Amino acid sequence: MPPLLLLVNTANSSRGTANLPISTTRALFRMPASTILDSPRFCSLTPRPCVPVQTPHFAGMWIVRGTPEPADSDLIFFVLHGGAFVVGEPTMNAVTMLRMAELANERGTSSSPPTSKERKHASTSSTSTASTATAVAEPAPLTISIFSLDYSLAPETRFPAPIDEAEAAYTYLLHKLRIPAAKLAIYGESAGAHIALALLLRTRLTQPRPGGGLFLVAPWLSLLNGGASFERNRHRDTLIKEALDFATDVYVGGEGGRAAAAGQLDFGGALDPAVWGDGAQRPAWDAVLPPRTYVSCGGDEVLVDDALRFAARARADGAVVEVEVEQGASHAWQGMMDALDVPKYLKMAPGEAVPVDMMRGTRILTDAILRGR
Repeated sequence: MPPLLLLVNTANSSRGTANLPISTTRALFRMPASTILDSPRFCSLTPRPCVPVQTPHFAGMWIVRGTPEPADSDLIFFVLHGGAFVVGEPTMNAVTMLRMAELANERGTSSSPPTSKERKHASTSSTSTASTATAVAEPAPLTISIFSLDYSLAPETRFPAPIDEAEAAYTYLLHKLRIPAAKLAIYGESAGAHIALALLLRTRLTQPRPGGGLFLVAPWLSLLNGGASFERNRHRDTLIKEALDFATDVYVGGEGGRAAAAGQLDFGGALDPAVWGDGAQRPAWDAVLPPRTYVSCGGDEVLVDDALRFAARARADGAVVEVEVEQGASHAWQGMMDALDVPKYLKMAPGEAVPVDMMRGTRILTDAILRGR
């Protein structure tokens, strides 16, 4: 669910929205895990989805947990949800993630090496060489695990707490669960994309980069909220500048917090060497980002120009960044496209074929993420 709820959190906004307590808006947009666990689609799924994780340094949820261990999956996603730092939880986009796992499994991958059983069969079978080769070359299911961070929200906890928790969770996945960095991918949506870049900058000298890629969807990459698209798209997008300015102030703690966080709010501009470098030289994005970075935006988003500014600077630094802009689309358009399908999808029987035009936004997103695999 995109953070449209910020519209009701902005007092006296230009659109006349009412001011509601943050606790109320959180409740309005919450999806209880039981909605998924008790649904016909997933009530009998094993292993069970939406398994919470609690440690002294972070909390999270395995939306999909591979067996016997997550590290045995082909690809493991570390998800940072959106919500403008003030709302949101792992179940916020859990249905999207579960459908993505289904699509990945259906899609399969022809690049997976044959198992030992397949190799033994190929060497001993009495069938023809051609038919055996065909059997071994059939695409294997592509298995993915998905861990979503339940990071602390403002105003109860402020910047940089979500980044601290993301770092602790990233370390946990790599070292406690021994997930190979080559299999790990980071998925950040809206505010989660900002946390993702901050995480990679902070850990660039201490942790391996995620070999599975970085996926930034409807990314909010400059908390200064000053891109030209804020004005150009102010009557086209579901987000408004006043709401995002409000959320930024709540997250960093007002003007004093903005001053303290200077150099860490805008990832579209030049990185401040005093914050991210050695005091003399800024880090280059090609030394921060993984081999593949994917950015998805709507052409009518107020955030689009800042995202494009980041992509241009990263490419100038030698990083490989793919950008797809869906013209005429607003913030988090894939989720908006699927919003009315979610209840119908959850009522489907386990394993029942999903019509091509149902959850189409997730299908488009999955195709982009798995491109080349």
